[in-house]
Amino acid sequence: MKHQRLSQQIDRSHPAVQQFTKECGLTEHAVSIRLIGVTRADVETQIERLNKAFGELLVMTQPRQTGKGVEWIAYGTIIG
Repeated sequence: MKHQRLSQQIDRSHPAVQQFTKECGLTEHAVSIRLIGVTRADVETQIERLNKAFGELLVMTQPRQTGKGVEWIAYGTIIG
């Protein structure tokens, strides 16, 4: 069976867990990001770069046009 790691929560109430997450550089809460670019390719390039930097900690939507001219937009969350 495949585990759903993204839906699991870390119990941060124990002091040892708090110390461990601090040492690992984990954040207390997820952080949302928004990418806006002139072309889809520009936004996809930045998503690829962020994926290389953050790996499984990054979850992004597919780029889409905003309906406001030529802008392309993608939303994401950096977890942990």
